Amino acid sequence: MKEIADSILTSLSAFEKHIAGKGKKNLQSCLRLGYLCMMSAPYLNPKLNREKILELAFAKYYAGILPEVFAGQEAELKKNRTKECKVVAALSKLNDNWPDEMFNEKFALYKEFAQVQPLLPQMDELFQTVGRLDKVERDNLLSSGEHENDTAHIIKLCIWLALIHPHLKTEVALGRLLEIALLHDLAEARSGDLSLSAQITNPGLKLEKKRKELEAIMYYRVSFPAPFNNIVYNAFEEYEARETPETQIVWIADKLDANWQANRYNDGDVRYWADCPNGEVYYRLALEYKPQIAELNEPVLIELEKQIIALSEKNIKKCGIKLNKVG
Repeated sequence: MKEIADSILTSLSAFEKHIAGKGKKNLQSCLRLGYLCMMSAPYLNPKLNREKILELAFAKYYAGILPEVFAGQEAELKKNRTKECKVVAALSKLNDNWPDEMFNEKFALYKEFAQVQPLLPQMDELFQTVGRLDKVERDNLLSSGEHENDTAHIIKLCIWLALIHPHLKTEVALGRLLEIALLHDLAEARSGDLSLSAQITNPGLKLEKKRKELEAIMYYRVSFPAPFNNIVYNAFEEYEARETPETQIVWIADKLDANWQANRYNDGDVRYWADCPNGEVYYRLALEYKPQIAELNEPVLIELEKQIIALSEKNIKKCGIKLNKVG
């Protein structure tokens, strides 16, 4: 399992460098396509495999960077024989030419989209909402030195799940994992985010964060067209409860990613953690094993946690931070 975890982290490192550099420009496009697929698929054909469509959407952008993950989906896209492939191809063109392409009679889905055209304001609001995720900054730094934003985090979390999925003992659909990951932080486009260290310092902030996120989700439930509004709401409720294997896996991957990304700046210079509100707590959290990972008992997740904690310990020591004085 060590070799598998090594391979996953190597692939993630290459991907993170890509999105911290020249690949940054594709993050919003991929995110928009993912949401567009979820919103549009039920209108086009209720029998379409929405989860399969999401896999294909990610393959469109990242098969060249991660062929070990998306080679099969890339081959499907090139053949362009299934309805799902044709929908992704058409929605990609719409995504790149929003909203003019929707009114183009040569648009591949022009007839199918006729009933959706009255919903253009809501669809446009969705795209504006997705755009705001760029402005939600997290404490973690990318390897480039920029603060990670929600857009980069959500896309990277999806890549984590795609890399982990083949090695899970639990039978879960990759597309379902991607769907939950895409939606898990969407509320923050309206509510904003509060750092974990700040919430630990002031528990009242945690309650305030939850209240604002629930308000945002209820707004989406009213403003987004059905059935997408309920897809968003149900995913939020499921993720908050974390009673299903899918949400537990996404939650764990989210925590592993946060700890791993925190170590990416300047070859492991973790001194910046102390600059965050109550940032010293991050040093303690980085070295803690999470009981949820042990309870789920997925060997690949256990090994990844072990390696990331070892990396944190190495970098903390390298930076001259005394562990016995932390927290």
